[in-house]
Amino acid sequence: MLVFEAGTTSKMDIVKLTPATKDYLWGGHKLKAMGISAPSEKIAEAWELSFNQDGPSLIATGPDQGKRLMDVATEKDLGSIPSSFRFFPVLIKLIDAAENLSVQVHPSDEYALKNEGQYGKTEMWYVIASEPHAGLYIGFKKKTSPKEVEAAIAAGSITDLLNFVEVHPGETYFIKAGTVHAIGRGVTVMEIQQNSTLTYRLFDYDRLDKDGNKRELHIAKALQVLDYGPYRQPHFKKPLIGCSSYFVSSLGEAAKDKIIAATDRSFASITIVGEGKGTFSNIPYRLGDTFFVPSGHVGEFKGTGRYVKTELLPEKRLIGIDIGGTSIKGALVSTEGKILSRFAFPVDHAKPQEAIIEELARSINEVLNKNSLWPIDILGIGIGCPGSINSKTGRCDYSNNLQWKDLPIRKLIQKRTGIKTRIANDANAAILGEVRFGAAREFENVVLLTLGTGVGGGLYLNGRLYEGKDSKGAELGHATLVMDGRLCTCGRKGCVEAYCSVSALIKDTQEAMEQDRGSLMWASSKNNLKFVDGLTAFECAKRCDGSAQKVVDRYIKYLGEACLSYINIFRPDAIILGGGLSGQKEALTSPLRKYLEKEQFGFGGERSPAVEILVSKLGNDAGILGAAALLLP
Repeated sequence: MLVFEAGTTSKMDIVKLTPATKDYLWGGHKLKAMGISAPSEKIAEAWELSFNQDGPSLIATGPDQGKRLMDVATEKDLGSIPSSFRFFPVLIKLIDAAENLSVQVHPSDEYALKNEGQYGKTEMWYVIASEPHAGLYIGFKKKTSPKEVEAAIAAGSITDLLNFVEVHPGETYFIKAGTVHAIGRGVTVMEIQQNSTLTYRLFDYDRLDKDGNKRELHIAKALQVLDYGPYRQPHFKKPLIGCSSYFVSSLGEAAKDKIIAATDRSFASITIVGEGKGTFSNIPYRLGDTFFVPSGHVGEFKGTGRYVKTELLPEKRLIGIDIGGTSIKGALVSTEGKILSRFAFPVDHAKPQEAIIEELARSINEVLNKNSLWPIDILGIGIGCPGSINSKTGRCDYSNNLQWKDLPIRKLIQKRTGIKTRIANDANAAILGEVRFGAAREFENVVLLTLGTGVGGGLYLNGRLYEGKDSKGAELGHATLVMDGRLCTCGRKGCVEAYCSVSALIKDTQEAMEQDRGSLMWASSKNNLKFVDGLTAFECAKRCDGSAQKVVDRYIKYLGEACLSYINIFRPDAIILGGGLSGQKEALTSPLRKYLEKEQFGFGGERSPAVEILVSKLGNDAGILGAAALLLP
């Protein structure tokens, strides 16, 4: 980790910077053609804004010309955000690839801090120039595995697995930690990255360095940190072109967006990325120039050309809320999916629905106070709620388990917290959590069933969350399982929820106990039917109680038939079981898997593709983390 210190007295004005240059063996001549000077014949990288000891940028204009920016900039010049870091968190480069760069991956902060004692790297590229048919390798074409990757590396065919994108000037690509990538020959980019040099190479075309040696590969470590799913480019609302936990970058036109203001919270970096000329704060510029705008300063363009403005962000937090039939759980969450602080309270159905949301708002404000946070420190609040939820309007139109109707949850929470809020069906939130942080990261087609007070259903199809008309999601729990069957809480008969929810399982368990007074289920529930829960039958079946086993077998049959219908309709790669009952793990999935195998996974018989049956990796936190993920790109 690079530790830096800064003085406290502001003395800088806006300055142009001189980059440090690197002459790696794959570099070319395009950066020199832009006017960047270097002692070497070729330039691979120009470190435009750098506080890194391996290549600090220098001040090119003003009274401090020739000095290192890292020696001159004070806390007031940098702003309150960068001054709060023990290390300078961003590095901005120009890269000219005359040859293919190595196939590589960067680890996440979590992995890097644990295993390397330093931070990982997320980065983004803005394409400045590209030769015909030149491009980038970003992520995998489709879901793959460590064994496939290792075999492809050994065979020298790793690029066959990679997603190749032919690029053009003006395009932007975001490379999250864990994404395999490589810049292809003939591409010139501006790279904005976390200030880390931690790179794991998987393949380097057997090239030799200046000393005639092959460069080191880091295959074992790379296999641990790779995201094996297909690459998905996040979308940012213009003028933003990239946003991470540390920096935010936006694209501007000098002729239109003339005024550049750096806030008191962060300096701004301005890099010219399009052909044009003129002055910025009366300093001439051309393609490839970078300016440092101290905190609190304002600069003005007089000229033409595109530029990228980069500022630093405090490490934002998320708040995820999981509204259940009996309790509301919430947490303060990092953008990497780590739960930092929790809260919960029971749902009092005797209270008006608005009063429950008022209590939720108070709990959110309390967790902010507890962690010394302000609304500006929170990226947003995500809420998963059971029932018919319109995520576009932010309303709960109807929830049968909560008996809520026409409740404007988003509006009420935003008004009482001052924080941007998003809402989704709870099962949609849960599946998003599993896709982002849990068991579904490797799949493109997933059905999630949450087995709780009711049965929720979430769909992730062709790499996207399926929300349906009015964003109300898929009510898989209210598909008909038994014609004219049990009465469901929705008012219809025979729904999946009436047979496969924990509530239904409890009723079945109680009925079986009344028919068998000698069952172990009585002792397990303190000889009182009121103490029966969703685990009673499963736990007693493990102890070879015959009546309990019959309850479990009947439950598995109902759940299996429901799953067969979903398999026939959606053809998923996997079905993930969440909710309280998923804690039974193999006691639940093993008999269910056997039942589906017996039925040959639905239509098609032996030709039907097998479907993986998994329990939620995130457990009861899937709803919280998925709700928080509603705020992520």
